[in-house]
Amino acid sequence: MIKVTKMIMVTDKVELVNNHLPVGKFQVDHVIRRDTGRINEKAFFTQLTLEIKDKPELKYPINLHVSIKGIFEFDNTDNLQEITTFLKYQGVNLLYPYLRSMVTNLTINAMMAPIILPIVDAFQMFKEDTNVSSFVN
Repeated sequence: MIKVTKMIMVTDKVELVNNHLPVGKFQVDHVIRRDTGRINEKAFFTQLTLEIKDKPELKYPINLHVSIKGIFEFDNTDNLQEITTFLKYQGVNLLYPYLRSMVTNLTINAMMAPIILPIVDAFQMFKEDTNVSSFVN
C-alpha cells in the first residue's frame, strides 16, 4: 500500500456567468472531468473540472466552470499502477467534497438558487476507466 506524504489542493479556475434568465425551475446538466498525471519524480496530480455550459438548443441560468487540483507526493513511487489507481479514485474522493462545496457556495454567494451536487463515490462517477463523469442526477 502506498503512503501519501503530502497533499496540496489548488484552485485552478473559478468562473460564474449569470445569464439573467427569468425566474423558474431549471434542470441543469453538468459535466465533471477527471485528469491525472505526473508533475515530477515524487509528485502527481488529480484534477477535477466541473462545467455547466449553455447548449445551442438550451440556455441555462448560469454558465459555471470550477477546476481544482490535488497534488500528491508519495513515499515510494515504484508502483505506478497503484499510484494511478489512487489518483483516479481516492484522489477524486478527496477532492470531490471541496468541488461540491465550491459550487454550492458560489451560487449562494451570487444570490442565486444554490446548485447542490449529489454525494457520489468516484467508482460510480467514473465507470469503465473513462475521464468524463457518467453520473447523472
